[in-house]
Amino acid sequence: ELYVLGVLPAEKYSEVAHNFYMNNVQPKRIISGLKVRKIFSEGARGEKRYIEKGTKVKYIPYDSPITMNIIEDLTILEIFSSEIIMISIESKEIAKSFIDQFELIWKSASD
Repeated sequence: ELYVLGVLPAEKYSEVAHNFYMNNVQPKRIISGLKVRKIFSEGARGEKRYIEKGTKVKYIPYDSPITMNIIEDLTILEIFSSEIIMISIESKEIAKSFIDQFELIWKSASD
């Protein structure tokens, strides 16, 4: 399962980040058939293009310039500032900690 926390409205992403996701990341996720859960900011409600088939989505009233992607022992932090910064962490312990945080937020997020 892939956990994604922090999806923002499309206008918050640079054209480079948006195009990279739409042309590289999303097609690979669709082909892989991954089970995906995403937590969007409330401002991203209606951003259907960021929802792969079969993805479960919830919303929180919070915008963050940081997106977390967690799968198995891999955590990728994407920081959207004037330059995009990506931090990759390979650790089961760290991934579990982020998944635990995701689950707490998921429980309080709205459909």
